[in-house]
Amino acid sequence: MQTGKLIFEKKIIASAIIYFFISGILLFRYGIQLGGEAEKYIDNANRILNQEELRNGFFGFFYVVYSLLVAFFVKFSINLVFISVVQIGLSFFAAFCLYKLLIHVLENKKIAFVFFIAYLLCFPIQKWNFYLYSESIHNSFLVIGLYLFHKLLKEKNYKLLLSFAVMLLLILFSRPVGLLFFLSATVVMISGFIRITGKFFFTFFLC
Repeated sequence: MQTGKLIFEKKIIASAIIYFFISGILLFRYGIQLGGEAEKYIDNANRILNQEELRNGFFGFFYVVYSLLVAFFVKFSINLVFISVVQIGLSFFAAFCLYKLLIHVLENKKIAFVFFIAYLLCFPIQKWNFYLYSESIHNSFLVIGLYLFHKLLKEKNYKLLLSFAVMLLLILFSRPVGLLFFLSATVVMISGFIRITGKFFFTFFLC
């Protein structure tokens, strides 16, 4: 049993090495795309640093997480290509969270590992790692958020609740569509809270 676990850990490490190696080659070859929508984030980053109103007014707040990330790199004169490094790393961590989530749900490590690899090879998801667009971190936040949400429903502790709350804010303010996940998760949490407190009061009055 212990040997099987060791082999699997080697598979994860091997996958990480291959993934980061290929991503590094692609990043070195093509760099990060700074055209199109990227100009919006760079503009907002400069606005944040100059304490000016965000582009698109209130709507700009739904992109503020990514704008703050870009502002950090601009502030410290770090080449924006390293944002792609952050996105690649976060994407791998999201894939690992997906693997852990599927182990809990399917109780089958082999199937979970197949989906882990499939996520890393999914071009429509991974291509955003090489753009200065918010899609990459938003996709990663969603997967990580789903994993934390599943753990919270099972384990119900304050540390997980805090981690999930932070992730929920990151999802909400990384892209406007994060509002859908935010509302869905809030409804589930409220209904769960009502169910738990309802049982408590029912037991209390019976006693």
